[in-house]
Amino acid sequence: MKRSHAISGPHARIAPWEESAVSKALRAAESSTNKLVFEPAVGTTFNSCEEAKDYYNLYSWEIGFGIRYGRSRTNSNNYRMRQDLVCSCQGQNTSATTKTCRRGCPTMIRLLRTQDHGWYISRFVKDHNHDLSDNYAENKQWNSHNQIDAITKDFIRKLRNNNVSIGRVCSILGVADSAQAAPLRKETDVCTKLSQENMINDLGKTLDLLQEMNDADPDMSVKFRVDSEGRLESMIWCTGKINRTMNISEMQ
Repeated sequence: MKRSHAISGPHARIAPWEESAVSKALRAAESSTNKLVFEPAVGTTFNSCEEAKDYYNLYSWEIGFGIRYGRSRTNSNNYRMRQDLVCSCQGQNTSATTKTCRRGCPTMIRLLRTQDHGWYISRFVKDHNHDLSDNYAENKQWNSHNQIDAITKDFIRKLRNNNVSIGRVCSILGVADSAQAAPLRKETDVCTKLSQENMINDLGKTLDLLQEMNDADPDMSVKFRVDSEGRLESMIWCTGKINRTMNISEMQ
């Protein structure tokens, strides 16, 4: 049998400690004078293709156009190597009886894979060949914007119009008390993602402290258990003194 040399791996990068591109953009918006909160750039990285779509969809809502998945390329190992995200007006209307918004718009971003199975923007075409709709629209003018919940939209408007801090907005929206918070969509709940990343930051500090303890106590042991997606399920550590005591007890 002929051996395949095609790349294989998970559909997304497993990086539980890394801040998402959406959260980075929101944090940067607090101190930025840029009119846009989200703006694609060549080289921007994402953990997954879905995260990149969320980011580009938020940008399209700010600008005033819709998006959809475009062409993709998958290798012989069923590993997706490329994915285009395009303006909803890309392509041509081939039906003489059906109206469509498609008019050959070239706007798009092209995503390629990183060596650690993430994604990055390799190409960004910005200009449209049609008029844009109202940005920050209250009414959902494009199907892709149905995936953005109302609280996320209000959150971004506050950032843009009042330069309100992220922590303050999350507090106003009730993220600290999940029982009172309005229903949120899993993939576009920006405030909840930020809260989760704050928890991850605390865990990172814990790991740093454990490393310092291990440097001072070489016999110390630390063990982790993670699930298939790299999420931490449990963590246990034992000092060198306890380890030595347990070893003596077992010998006796």
